[in-house]
Amino acid sequence: EAFAKAYYKQDKSGIFRSEDSTHILTFSIIMLNSDQHNPNVKKRMVLEDFLRNNRGVNEKEDFPREYLETIYGSIKENEIKLKREDSSSPAGPTTPSGP
Repeated sequence: EAFAKAYYKQDKSGIFRSEDSTHILTFSIIMLNSDQHNPNVKKRMVLEDFLRNNRGVNEKEDFPREYLETIYGSIKENEIKLKREDSSSPAGPTTPSGP
C-alpha cells in the first residue's frame, strides 16, 4: 500500500485514476511475476488472462491495453527478483563486535 500511495503521488502519466487502482495493478504485477516464473505453475497466464484480470480495476475503467501489454511482456521476459544479503560471501555474515 505504501508503494502504491507513493507511486500514485509522483506519477505524471495520468494513467492511474486512484491510489487503489495503483495498488491493485501493483498486486497484479506481483501475481503475474509469480505465475510466469514459479516452476510449480502448470498453466501459465497468457496476455488475454492478464488483460481480463485487470479489466475495470482503474476506477471502473480499463488501463490502456498497450500499457498492460508492455507490463506483461516485460514481466514475462524479466523476472522481478529482490536483492538479498548474501551470508555466504567470503567475509561471512556480518555480526556485531563483542567487548
